[in-house]
Amino acid sequence: MASLPGTQTLRFRGPNDKPKPSVAKKKHDGILQDQIRRTAKLPWSPSFAFALRMILLVRVSGAMYSNIDDCDEVYNFWEPLHFLDRGYGFQTWETSPQYAIRSWAYILLHILPTSIARFLAQDQKRVAFFAVRIFLAVLSSMTEVTLYRKVYERVNHRVGRYLFFILLFNAGMWNASAAFLPSSFAMYTGTLAFACSIIPSSSRESQRTLYATLLYATGAIVGWPFALALAIPFVIEELFVYSGDKVPAASRLTWMVKRWTRLFGCGAIAAVLLIPVVGIDSLAYGKFAVVPFNIVRYNILSSDRGPDLYGTSPWNFYLLNLLLNFNVILPFALLALPALAVTAVVDKNRLGQFKGSSEESSPFTVLALRLSPFYLWLGILTAQPHKEERFMFPAYTMLCFNAAVTVYLIRGWMETAFVSVTKSPYRASRTSIFSTFTLSVLTTTTVLSASRIAANWKYYHAPLSVVNHFEAQELPHLLNVTGMLPVPIPSTRRRNKKDEEPRIDLTPIKEFNLTLCYGKEWYRFPGHYLVPDGIRVEFIKNLILLIFSYLDLPDLASLAQVAPFLAELASDPVLHKNRLRVVVPSRIRHSLFGQGPQGIAFRPTVAELVHRGVMRGLSIERHWREGNYFHSHRSIAQYETSLKLARNQTSRIISMQLRQRKLDSSDFLKTLHQAHVLPDEESSCLRVSRSLLPVMRKLKWSIQKDKLSKKIRDGTVHSIPGRLNNSSLGSLEAFCGWLENRGRGIVHDNERVRLAICPDVQKKVLFYEGLLVASPL
Repeated sequence: MASLPGTQTLRFRGPNDKPKPSVAKKKHDGILQDQIRRTAKLPWSPSFAFALRMILLVRVSGAMYSNIDDCDEVYNFWEPLHFLDRGYGFQTWETSPQYAIRSWAYILLHILPTSIARFLAQDQKRVAFFAVRIFLAVLSSMTEVTLYRKVYERVNHRVGRYLFFILLFNAGMWNASAAFLPSSFAMYTGTLAFACSIIPSSSRESQRTLYATLLYATGAIVGWPFALALAIPFVIEELFVYSGDKVPAASRLTWMVKRWTRLFGCGAIAAVLLIPVVGIDSLAYGKFAVVPFNIVRYNILSSDRGPDLYGTSPWNFYLLNLLLNFNVILPFALLALPALAVTAVVDKNRLGQFKGSSEESSPFTVLALRLSPFYLWLGILTAQPHKEERFMFPAYTMLCFNAAVTVYLIRGWMETAFVSVTKSPYRASRTSIFSTFTLSVLTTTTVLSASRIAANWKYYHAPLSVVNHFEAQELPHLLNVTGMLPVPIPSTRRRNKKDEEPRIDLTPIKEFNLTLCYGKEWYRFPGHYLVPDGIRVEFIKNLILLIFSYLDLPDLASLAQVAPFLAELASDPVLHKNRLRVVVPSRIRHSLFGQGPQGIAFRPTVAELVHRGVMRGLSIERHWREGNYFHSHRSIAQYETSLKLARNQTSRIISMQLRQRKLDSSDFLKTLHQAHVLPDEESSCLRVSRSLLPVMRKLKWSIQKDKLSKKIRDGTVHSIPGRLNNSSLGSLEAFCGWLENRGRGIVHDNERVRLAICPDVQKKVLFYEGLLVASPL
């Protein structure tokens, strides 16, 4: 019933009607705080599941298409894994019991994906290779997404989003994520440990300390012991920084004892991991072996050996290498700590509401500790003379984190400057300047990283492409041309375009006993996993060094001036050692030079070359003795003049001989014909080309056969002059006499073949056979 206008009414709430509780919008409590649009909707960021699918898609693509950039990955890890899986493979000094600086426990971790691939893919080695790389890509993806979500929740939403896109399309992570290297394994464990340590340390977060300690220790013990340096900021925070605790002055000693006890207890638990690793390595090497200590002893404590044996690089090596892989992200990563210091001055509210109490830690200190591992790692590696790209792998994710923080802080400066100029936070919340800046940074790094990935594949993927072509094209072609290609069993089901081609069985290739040879580029060998079973892999000597071994020192000096790489080869100690083995016997055993069977010197001197006329010129011997022949314009001019003189002399002699010949050559050819030098008249005829003489002879022979056949067919053979007789027997005798005399020059076979040229040959054959039967023997 509708109420009248102006009437007041009451509405009673029923017993089941409950007011909806007001949901308070959760305020972000991370280390970094937004200052504009704090109550607005949070920026979009992918969930854990969506981020995992995205990164997994890129990392698996990298596992399938990325290169093997380091030969250590092949010879120190892929080959030992192939030995465990297949029973054979190459061994280097690093996996020998004498040095024992590679952990078999780490290699053994990768036997699981190879076993699964063998079970699912009918024992295909190539599938096992990519199964291991995909396994590594999955591990890397899990650690990266875990770090992204921790940064998103504990640092800042925008920083987490920037970190996700930097990791997703990065060229450095493309290479490192699927690499079978201890440094990549240290990157996995270091990323997870760093994700755990993002949470501020406090008395309530004991699991944080345990997990981070275990992960850092795993990366150092199983992977690479030097990666433990990344845990130094974490240890400092655990021991000396309040971080997430608020500690009164009277409780500081108790607080420190608890912190130290907790950290050392977690360290003792992590050290237990060393027992199975040492046990596996000792069993593999046949003696007690602590591989992490052996690595440190060889690289740091050794005086006569060390990594410097394999070359040194300038101090800026890592900066240039990181600039290639991370492009514009590297400057942002290097500016993280300076940007944080600037933010503490010009935009201190972004670090939260900190009142400067002595009982708690500043957000500036907490964030600085999380930005410092990358600087620490870069400084340690830069100080080492021996540098390699893979050494930076453990800090790749931390580099990306530093860059994401710097991008966010610079965006904060821009917001602060905009508000100070316009005096309007509302306009700052509506403008697109800030989002355009961050979008341009992420787009630029994405495009440059994609270009770097494509360039690596195009210019450096040849070692993997060659072995793929060898297995997929060359070996099946060899089996096909030799008739040993197994015929696939025909299927009764109708095939369509989506059906896969039947797999070619390469088992018969073992019958050929093939050897795949690698020469100078032995370091590009991708491993036995990409070479089918039944094919040996061998390495040949460097042919260039072998050729250079037969050259004199002046020749090597001249070659060294042509190109830098030739200069390096000319000064190779192995070359000169082999050169002494080649030169000394010929110089000592054979007086001056060795000689061949014809008496020609193998290594003639300059004087012998001059005497033999190989080197020519006016007064060349005198100039040579004076030292004026070689490397002078005068000698070159003299040599060219001598060549001109020789050509003129040869031309003069030939012209003189031609002028002495008769002009009419027809009489000369007829003379040769009459003297029975030329076989027939065509040879002495100038109107017939020399190349047509065989054709002319065949034509004459055909004409003679036709004439003979016609005479026999017409019976005109009976009228041979001087041999004619009216009786048939006489005519046949006359024919036989003619055939045995003048006819022999036309037909050179026996009687049956001679008579085969006649159409009426059957009667003649029967007649001759009758004569043979009737005649007495």
